[in-house]
Amino acid sequence: MGRAAMIPGLPQAELSPLCGRACIAILICAVTAFSITAVFAGQTGQSGDHEAEFEKRDRVLSEGLLAQDLDAFFSRRIERVGPYADWTYGWASSYAASYMSTARILLSIWSDPAEWRANSIRVIREDQIKSVTQRVLKPQQDAAELSWLVDRQTASRLFLLEMQLLDHSCAGEGDQACRLALHPQLSAVSSAIMADRLAPAAQAMEAVAFTRILSAKADGGPDLFHVMRPLTTRLALLVLRLTELASIVLLISAGLRRVYVPNTATTRFLVAIGVAWSLDFALLGIERNWNEQSLKDGIYAGLEAQRRDVTAAVISALDGAESSFLAAARPIVQEMR
Repeated sequence: MGRAAMIPGLPQAELSPLCGRACIAILICAVTAFSITAVFAGQTGQSGDHEAEFEKRDRVLSEGLLAQDLDAFFSRRIERVGPYADWTYGWASSYAASYMSTARILLSIWSDPAEWRANSIRVIREDQIKSVTQRVLKPQQDAAELSWLVDRQTASRLFLLEMQLLDHSCAGEGDQACRLALHPQLSAVSSAIMADRLAPAAQAMEAVAFTRILSAKADGGPDLFHVMRPLTTRLALLVLRLTELASIVLLISAGLRRVYVPNTATTRFLVAIGVAWSLDFALLGIERNWNEQSLKDGIYAGLEAQRRDVTAAVISALDGAESSFLAAARPIVQEMR
């Protein structure tokens, strides 16, 4: 009996050693092929998992960068609230703004005496909105910055989509050749989308939309007392001087003699002006302590409301660009396959 008969499980080997060896070879090849197939299948599944993980990571990274850009954008707007409060309650700026508002109030009363109260409130409110818009909101300037932010984010996301499609479509044999053929076509799609976005007409429409959002919902502003305070104190002192002129002159004259200052009409006038301005400065300080924080809180609330609308508009613009890219790139990728 030959050595082939000693192989258990292969009784046919007794008939032919050659047949036994062939059966063993076939069995070994089958086991090896099954093992290799299982290994490659596992690698393919792991590769798919890695690709999904990379896509998720890229999406999180892209959204994080957008959030950082928007945070920086709104931080710059919030930083303007403090200087605006300083301007609002600044002594000289408060005087100038109050007198200009008063002049407009008088003109509105002159044009429509019957509705003097409603016209006065309207003029004051318009002046407040104008000052907040010019010094805090700055909608046209910020709309241009926001449009530039969307441009950068759009270009970044289109590039990311290009890389993802290349990784999905050009895996395996012929990877380099596939990339060389597909990459220029995907880049052309991205360039076309960016060209449409950067067209003057599209930029103008977007600027108008962003300006409208950035101009709205910013409440807060000084009230009627703030606008009329300088004139109110001037009128009060004028009435006091007319009714108690002799006593006021006597007090001023006695004070001037006590500090050895010449008691002339000029010095008495300067002292009266100083007293009036000092009184107004004290009232302004009291008003600022009472109202400054509420002024800031109203503006902060308006900016926060704008933040929600701006974020939604930016995300909508980015999603539109991504959808356009995928719709144009899908037929190209299918042709390559």
